[in-house]
Amino acid sequence: MSVPLFTVGFTFLFTAMLLCLLPEAFVLYFGVVAFVLFLISCIFRERTVMLVLASAFVACFLIFVKTEYVYKPVVANAGRTIEITGQMVDSDKLKVSSGELAGKTIKVTSKYVKLGLNDFVSFKAKLYALSDYSKAQNVYVGCTVYGNVDVTEYSDVYLSLPVYKRFSSFVRSVAFDLSAYLESTLLRNLPEDMAYVLFGMLIGDKSYLSDAIYEDFQQTGIVHLLAVSGFHTSLWSMLFYRFLLKRGVNMRLSAGFTILFVLAFLALTGFSKSTIRASIALIVFFLGRILSRQSDSKSSLGLAAIIILTVNPFAGGDMGFLLSFFSTLGILVIYPKMLAWFRDLFTRKIANRIVRDKLLNVVSIVLVTVSTLIFTLPVTMVMIGEVSLVSPLTNLLVTSVASTAIMLSGVAVLVSFVPVVSAFEKPLMLVSGLIIKYVLSVSSFVSTFSFATVDISSNYAMVTIAFVLILIGFSLILKASTKRTVLLSFVLVFVSLITHYLV
Repeated sequence: MSVPLFTVGFTFLFTAMLLCLLPEAFVLYFGVVAFVLFLISCIFRERTVMLVLASAFVACFLIFVKTEYVYKPVVANAGRTIEITGQMVDSDKLKVSSGELAGKTIKVTSKYVKLGLNDFVSFKAKLYALSDYSKAQNVYVGCTVYGNVDVTEYSDVYLSLPVYKRFSSFVRSVAFDLSAYLESTLLRNLPEDMAYVLFGMLIGDKSYLSDAIYEDFQQTGIVHLLAVSGFHTSLWSMLFYRFLLKRGVNMRLSAGFTILFVLAFLALTGFSKSTIRASIALIVFFLGRILSRQSDSKSSLGLAAIIILTVNPFAGGDMGFLLSFFSTLGILVIYPKMLAWFRDLFTRKIANRIVRDKLLNVVSIVLVTVSTLIFTLPVTMVMIGEVSLVSPLTNLLVTSVASTAIMLSGVAVLVSFVPVVSAFEKPLMLVSGLIIKYVLSVSSFVSTFSFATVDISSNYAMVTIAFVLILIGFSLILKASTKRTVLLSFVLVFVSLITHYLV
């Protein structure tokens, strides 16, 4: 059942991602086409095709249901001024406790009142619709506070709350405090611009970054390093897992230690929302390695996608989850083949076994990064709406070292709590700062290249890319010719973009 499980999960994710990128009307069109083709495929009894089409239809159905019966009823309130009562679950988000929006989370903007985390508040506010990206976070509307705000501090009602609410509030407080401590530690050790670049990589908060730095990152195709930590979570957890396997630790024990590593990395990033969903997917993946004697890696990855997308099909638009999924898939599909090729090459060319093994260890780390980039770069480009022509070069130059800076700065924050080993805080931060300075220098230099980016944000380009992604997706599932698929994809994109700009 391993192959069908991956097929369902991969198709589910692929469909959800495409529908989150394309206009809303495509949900209905895709659903009808998938259902009709499924009925036709039943005649020929091609099991894989039937499974792919059925999975695509289910994804369309879930997104349609959530859009029509959850998202639209909430967004329909945009423009209204209403009384809102609820609890602050983030520095700028509130969970409504009563009224039409009860149980929903909304973003709160207030110029005059600072609302405390976990406090219970009541105020009059005007609602407005948020961007589509908020769908992935289950936040659909925001509000602007008007007039007075009635605040009941959390400490005043703590004892009257149910145990589960106390626990959830405690977790939120810990995450918030970790994030604040992380920010203060970075600012204490590094110049402000470097500190906030690292803070953006760890937490996903890029609000303090200068426009120049953000524009350089965007033009060079590495803006995903600032926006999402899911990629780093996947990259480091897979490196850690393979490190344990190479040291002779058995598969199940290695997976168990890696789950602990993922949880530690999640805490290290202050439980940022961009890493939570990625961490859930990775934990499900490694649990599959523990629970099944004949566990298939792609099967576990497919199961993780199914679970997350069933809970929230809009997660197909969450870049953190997408980068985590595709980077892990790249490591599973591409990395072993590239490593085997280099192992054979070194065996033929290098006689000294010690030198050969040392060199292969260094190359393997680079190959892990390359294998993740092959699958994640197209996703990043599509989600951002730009094709960075220098992105492959820039990512090869900075992605691995940027991930290293994240890990070292996170460790520096952790050791700062311990009196004896806190002496390592400054050296670790120094190395992290030097790495970030290198990243900033590379992005600033490469961004000066002519024709660094191509805009693909138009609907025409998005539809073309959607068909290319579907083509590649089917080739992966059906194990089609890789060379033919790559050639056809390149021709389709090239002809489409030329036609688009000529017309």
